[in-house]
Amino acid sequence: MEYATEDDSSEYQGTNTVCCRGRVIMGTDWGVYIGGIVYVLILLTLFAVAEIPFLLHKFSPIVVAIPVGIFLYGSAHFWRCSFMDPGIIPRPTREEASYFQKSLVYQDGIVEESRKVLINGIEVEIKWCKSCKMWRPPRGSHCSRCNNCIDV
Repeated sequence: MEYATEDDSSEYQGTNTVCCRGRVIMGTDWGVYIGGIVYVLILLTLFAVAEIPFLLHKFSPIVVAIPVGIFLYGSAHFWRCSFMDPGIIPRPTREEASYFQKSLVYQDGIVEESRKVLINGIEVEIKWCKSCKMWRPPRGSHCSRCNNCIDV
């Protein structure tokens, strides 16, 4: 897998934020992200203040360890999902985009929006993405939120 360099991120055309040489990709919904973290931390604090002393007094410490372990496990996956690549299909370079546009077939002034191609002996339909100026793979879709084609 090729990662974007810091120079490439200046030419990055989507609305996502690319950090750490392309290893971290973040969306634009920072408020939802921060709100989620604050909400979980408030619930954890309430649990720690209200329930842990009672549970330690009445039951074994393992009763406290189980919810704390589940919280840590869930938090690790929350962070992982928040910063991972959602499957963004790289946009073509200018030369590739002009080549793709030359390959379009115009019928009565209307651009061909899909075509059938053979992939491993199976005929599949691919669609033209007007925003990204490329042919999307069979399971690709354009995300209006991040303005990129993504592999589903």
